[in-house]
Amino acid sequence: MESLYVIDIIQRLGIEHHFEEEIEAVLQKQRSIFSSHLSDLENDHKLYDLALLFRLLRQRGHHVPAGSNYLHSVHINYSVIVFILLFKYLVTNT
Repeated sequence: MESLYVIDIIQRLGIEHHFEEEIEAVLQKQRSIFSSHLSDLENDHKLYDLALLFRLLRQRGHHVPAGSNYLHSVHINYSVIVFILLFKYLVTNT
């Protein structure tokens, strides 16, 4: 997954055109891993990692089904999300 983080940083810096071939090679490899080992990805990676992989593949024109079951396996602590949203609201409105 570290290679995906590097690709994300390269894109944010706006220099991805210098690394087109390398980026495509990494994404092809990750796509094959994603397709063949989806259940492993469900258990071993966080939502951010899966979302990053999904976004990078989709941006480069790779077909990735949006209705995959991996999203159902991610456990979200909703009380923490509510707390963060409430805290942000209180900070910005006082």
